[in-house]
Amino acid sequence: AIERARSTLPPEMFAQEYQAERNNAQGLVYGPLVHQNILADDDAIRRYIPEWQGHLGSIDPSRPIIVGLDSGADHPFGAVLMVVTPTGIIVVNGYLTRMQATSLQLPAIQMEFGTFRFSNVRWAANKNELGLRLEFGLKDVGVISVENKHEIGIQRVQSWLHSGQLFFAY
Repeated sequence: AIERARSTLPPEMFAQEYQAERNNAQGLVYGPLVHQNILADDDAIRRYIPEWQGHLGSIDPSRPIIVGLDSGADHPFGAVLMVVTPTGIIVVNGYLTRMQATSLQLPAIQMEFGTFRFSNVRWAANKNELGLRLEFGLKDVGVISVENKHEIGIQRVQSWLHSGQLFFAY
């Protein structure tokens, strides 16, 4: 099994998983797929979001928005702001913080992303995020439970990246 893993995993991932090398794992799952789906400038973003002027305030407030959440126990609390377009989902902003209570996250994320401007915002998190859903629910924000099978989620994201349906603003 180890030799099969050595031959199928990128060297950095093999080192982390089988040789106890604890490096930053950023980029190990999706590798170059992320880099080829980065919208590097405003013109590239405008192909999907025509009104884009280089900032979140320029996005049409009627566009569907998804805020993905991950409270994580062993990593920072994270959120991403995604704009749904007819041809793909564009990640336009991110939020990371450490060592803060979950109850403090909602107002900070709303401020960072300007979510009050949008009329169609959906909040989503892993279905195991019971505490997060409770804390946000107490503030009248419902959080959609999404599947938490990591392998399935990784495959879904890889499919979106391969098919040109998921992009990252610079």
